[in-house]
Amino acid sequence: KRMQGCIVTLKPGCDYSKEEFLFSHDRDDFVYVLAGELDIESGEKRYRLEQGDAAYFSLHDMEAMGNPGEAPAQLLWIVSPSGA
Repeated sequence: KRMQGCIVTLKPGCDYSKEEFLFSHDRDDFVYVLAGELDIESGEKRYRLEQGDAAYFSLHDMEAMGNPGEAPAQLLWIVSPSGA
């Protein structure tokens, strides 16, 4: 499986729509919260992840994400093209 990982830091209070961070619709993502908080919006649902939480999802289904906290959020983000 082809995978690429990176550390992502989100500023406190930032919010991104799908169009602002989406490079490819056809990929699977895994995110692990190293520090801070992350909100992920998918359809009508919004999920709050905190330090130590993880999520696996298809970026195709994600609508928005952001850091609702007062401190930077640091994330381990791993991306794999769908079907790779």
